[in-house]
Amino acid sequence: MKNKKRETIIIVITIIALFILLFFWFPKNLKIAMDNDPTNFGNPATKNCIKSGYTYEIRETELGNYGVCIDSSKNECEVWELFNNNCKLEEKQQ
Repeated sequence: MKNKKRETIIIVITIIALFILLFFWFPKNLKIAMDNDPTNFGNPATKNCIKSGYTYEIRETELGNYGVCIDSSKNECEVWELFNNNCKLEEKQQ
């Protein structure tokens, strides 16, 4: 009987510890990691645009929003077209 009670206490403590990690510690540290990376956006096409040195803008239409990359000559590519090499921009001047 004592072993059963001890096992129950261990299980309850383990569940509480996991709950604390999942809902308090992990989100806080994930937010810190995301805040430290200025290119951490929701999709790889946007990240590619910014890391390539282009200006990123969001355009709004009545059908929804889309992102564009803009080079120094004001040429534009939709971010996914640039990501898939279906649109070319000038190389970024270093």
